[in-house]
Amino acid sequence: MAHNFRYSVPVNNQAIYVSKDGNDASTTPSNPNTPKKTIASAIAYAQAQLTNSAYKFSIIVGAGTYYNEGVNTGIRGNNGSEIVADGHVVFRAIGTTQFILSVATNSLASIRGITFENYGAINVRHPFIDCTFKNCSISLVATSGSTQSLTSCRLFDCSTVDLVQNPAINCDFVNVNSILNVSTFYNNYCNGTTNVTALASPVNFNYNNLMGSIKVGAAAFQTLVDHKISNTALNQNSINLPPKYNGASKYDLSLQYDSPHIGAGQGGANIGSGIYAIAYYASMHDCWKLAKGASYVGVELAGTDFILSGGATSGYVISAPVKVFSNPTVINKLSYVGFTLFDKDAAGGTALNNNVPDSYVTAKGDASGYSNPDRLSIGMRYTDNEFEPAGELEWVNGYLTSAGVFVDFEINQKPLIDNAGKGNGHPAFNTAVAYETAVVWVQFKVTLTNAYV
Repeated sequence: MAHNFRYSVPVNNQAIYVSKDGNDASTTPSNPNTPKKTIASAIAYAQAQLTNSAYKFSIIVGAGTYYNEGVNTGIRGNNGSEIVADGHVVFRAIGTTQFILSVATNSLASIRGITFENYGAINVRHPFIDCTFKNCSISLVATSGSTQSLTSCRLFDCSTVDLVQNPAINCDFVNVNSILNVSTFYNNYCNGTTNVTALASPVNFNYNNLMGSIKVGAAAFQTLVDHKISNTALNQNSINLPPKYNGASKYDLSLQYDSPHIGAGQGGANIGSGIYAIAYYASMHDCWKLAKGASYVGVELAGTDFILSGGATSGYVISAPVKVFSNPTVINKLSYVGFTLFDKDAAGGTALNNNVPDSYVTAKGDASGYSNPDRLSIGMRYTDNEFEPAGELEWVNGYLTSAGVFVDFEINQKPLIDNAGKGNGHPAFNTAVAYETAVVWVQFKVTLTNAYV
């Protein structure tokens, strides 16, 4: 399957697929092999299918970075409709681009798992769930019969976030200039440069970590201490403490073991969107240094990217072995971030694209459009032995593959392997028989191929 979608569509929803390798002329986007190319075209298709009051859709957006995805349209779809990221999805705009979705009464679609960057205006009458916003201006427009909200979202360097009295729950606001019209606002984190303006009588404004200034109604901005004194019914269970994230500079808001956010929210929930996690990155650690045992063949570093060396059509980098846990532990998310930036801006492949990973879909030299993957995969081999593997035979991969094999896993997802030894970064991965990876030692291999030279 060329586009390798994995999202499990709810039984009563009609699937509509979007891929960077898609085609907006497709008349059958419910087939994962003939997806649309842009979110705007997928939304238009969804609206054209509204033939009865029970219609629900799932717009599934395949992994990748989508450039300048502007939308300004109405969208209807009964409760349960959704626009959802299938993998790591980024909508990257140019600063003036708008993402505007209106809605009919009593109809809405949730938007889940998408990263929005550099949007001049995001005006939406729909709930955002587990989304990330970077350098955006956001307004949740009030509409009778619809339910707008921000839930478990992360917002960085945004100019204005106007909640218009809509809920914000379990979110992280970092360097947000102004959060306006706050009413239901709990279990949220706001850093020291984030200012919050609430209504004169908010519904639920409590259990937050508020490090910036707070204003209620027409009153002046105050610190949390003064705010609590002036407003005895608000934020009495809120705190002002460093959150202790694992890596906020890399947008990792998972929590260290002693984070004050753990259990400090309403009902014993965490504050913010993060959960406790052991910090784990394959960035420019010692494991990627030649002196520590890494190997580079046919690739080199150019700025912050891995690229193919001059004249090479394929190359790879293998890390030194890394001990990530003291005892066998399941990896919940395979984060591969930092100095290795991969992207694919155009379908079909080109000799000028020198940092596109290998594809397992068709032949490496096939110019039909699928030799360059939309889904970024990396190879990893692992063992649960407490001692560092001394050779190929000691990388056992849970005894599901031949010893020493690098299994293809999907970036930014939980690494899973099936009973045929294929990881969830491989198109033939069988989701019906997926096993978790319990590891002590791991080793990575990234292969880049460009056969269009």
